[in-house]
Amino acid sequence: MNRLIVSSVMLAATTASAGPASLPGLLPLPQQLSARCAPLAQVPASATIPGPALAARVSVANCIAEEALNALTLKPDDDSIARLNGVVIPAVTLLENVRDVGGDYWRRVAADAERDLYVGMIVRERTSVPDGDVAARNALEPMLEAWQDKAAQEAAITAQRMR
Repeated sequence: MNRLIVSSVMLAATTASAGPASLPGLLPLPQQLSARCAPLAQVPASATIPGPALAARVSVANCIAEEALNALTLKPDDDSIARLNGVVIPAVTLLENVRDVGGDYWRRVAADAERDLYVGMIVRERTSVPDGDVAARNALEPMLEAWQDKAAQEAAITAQRMR
């Protein structure tokens, strides 16, 4: 009988402490999210590994970046480049945090997402050039080099073999 009571108490103690696994150094998700992004931030209470929390951060980063980028009207100029750089800071911060604390697999996932973000920014800027305006296109390309370099760095992380 005593074994049954001890087993029940241990089970209750284990069940009561269940909840999302924590990961040292993992940044909190933004408190204010749009109705579209908020569901992506939900981590199941039953999660016992950090994967769901890391996945939530990657998903939220992608969502908030997409919303911020979609809200901009771009031109092929330095001002648009600066605005793009500014609006993606929260997403890049989340992705870099996942890369830093999540281990090899999550480092590659976050790097892949960040690469896609920079490639998307390049595409958005290139589509801001009026059709046939070769001079504007030629002037824009050097402004995109920093993003191209960053995308290449992230692609190199993604291509690395897992240890």
